[in-house]
Amino acid sequence: PLPELFDQSLVPTSGGPSCQPSRHARAVGKANRPRLVLIMALIAVASNQMIATNALMCADLGNSLTKSQHALKWSAAPPMPSSASMPLAASQTKTDTESESKEDARPSLPPTRNWRICTKSIVEDISDPSSSRRPALSPFDQSAGIGRESGDEAHGVSSDGWSADAYESALNLYNRLIEYCDAHENDDTNTAEDGNLPHLIMSALDILHQAYRLYGPESVIGSYNGGKDACVILHLMRAAYANYIREIPNLSHSDGATCQPKTIYFENKDEFPEVIDLLHETVVEYDLNMVAFGQGIKFADGLFSVVSTNYIGQTADSSRPFPMAFVLGTRRGDPNAGNQGAFAPSSSYMPAFMRVNPILTPEWTYADVWAFLRKFDLKYCQLYDKGYTSLGTVKDTKPCPALKKDALDLSWEEDTGNVLNDCNGEYWPAYMLKDFDQERAGRIKKNNK
Repeated sequence: PLPELFDQSLVPTSGGPSCQPSRHARAVGKANRPRLVLIMALIAVASNQMIATNALMCADLGNSLTKSQHALKWSAAPPMPSSASMPLAASQTKTDTESESKEDARPSLPPTRNWRICTKSIVEDISDPSSSRRPALSPFDQSAGIGRESGDEAHGVSSDGWSADAYESALNLYNRLIEYCDAHENDDTNTAEDGNLPHLIMSALDILHQAYRLYGPESVIGSYNGGKDACVILHLMRAAYANYIREIPNLSHSDGATCQPKTIYFENKDEFPEVIDLLHETVVEYDLNMVAFGQGIKFADGLFSVVSTNYIGQTADSSRPFPMAFVLGTRRGDPNAGNQGAFAPSSSYMPAFMRVNPILTPEWTYADVWAFLRKFDLKYCQLYDKGYTSLGTVKDTKPCPALKKDALDLSWEEDTGNVLNDCNGEYWPAYMLKDFDQERAGRIKKNNK
């Protein structure tokens, strides 16, 4: 055993040149020198074997990565709470080409049916008319895009349609909404607790039903970035879609003919982690088909890649792309609202699609948004409970100053007189904002210098 070869007096008890081994220690060390040499030799042999084994493993891994480089170009990442919880090796995996920016690096993870990442190279292939890959590419096509090479079969993620659990959940939400609206149909909007909310909900559901009726589920996509308005749109979309399916004659949801609700998202390196967590959680819970465009992809370019490849089972050689409807969470007063109505063609500088604005007209207010989310206990980003009223990025968004609690601002329990909330400089939740003009007060203005 190794401990028997060493005299403990050889180990200095403190630093410095005065810590010299005793004469006895030197004698023991000299006597054991041959045995030490033998042990060191054995250790060296074992180390060389480990190095050789690791080299072979690295070579095999390198060959595997080389074969799968093209597959990493179009990656599909499963839901994950945050990059901090990922294994180190996975978090360091890069995309297929060195020409891709660091911002496009994605973990080498198995594909899923809910979250697919579209990189710059895919968008560029779609935008290039001379690309041999262009007819086969579609960000929402679950049967293509992963590992496709010339003459090869697609190795994508197959889809069996919208899951039964997600469909039933959405249909249940629709029924709850209709029951609520029917119960308050004759309320005086001036005195009712929820004001005009029942009418707003019914109008939004009708607008979405018309979008699904005119364009079909395969051609209706929603903008879902985790903001409060986007959350309202998502819940209204899935409810309206479930009812649309139910009303189609001779269509059974169980036959796989109902595609997943389609949504898109543009990644941002400065996104709030809480927003990412919400997105990953909800795309799975509601069984969405989410296409996340990689960092640096422009909004117009990402939309073009969707609009220009919407062939609904056809190919680019046999059919023009089918028109698409893009559901947005625009409200009156938003910077880009302009003179849009419930249905508005895209601007001339954008790809051709129809904008669908369920909460723009009739006008949903800030209070209506929160009344809807809270009354029906619908999910939204937890940052709104911490005083944020409008979400941008971590670099340009702070809690709303109008919601800051004063150090002496206390909440009391009426019956007992106990203090319920000792604020000490924290912020009230977003839904408690009274001056709606302060909704964007937490946004930091960009320096135009």
